[in-house]
Amino acid sequence: MTLLEYIRRNNVYTAETGQALDIQPLRELATASQDDGGRMVVYRRDTEVFRFHLPMPRRVLQPRQKSIMGFETGIIARTGGTEWRLPGAAACGDEITAPPA
Repeated sequence: MTLLEYIRRNNVYTAETGQALDIQPLRELATASQDDGGRMVVYRRDTEVFRFHLPMPRRVLQPRQKSIMGFETGIIARTGGTEWRLPGAAACGDEITAPPA
């Protein structure tokens, strides 16, 4: 059994709710710490904890012909950023993997 499998099976969240943890790898976090080691970000996936603001829905413009067989489509979108509503409900951990040699 790997460490990841152990954590997925034996954690407080799964024990209390019966739901599995959602563990997602991100390449950007593989070397995000100050010494190029891995970083981990944990939070409760709930709008009470954080919220992504989308003030305008994405609009896809009509396609236009760029060449004989090429078409181009424009997209207009706006985002309002991410709001951490309960800062104590999220945490980061650095150096969870060894820095690249």
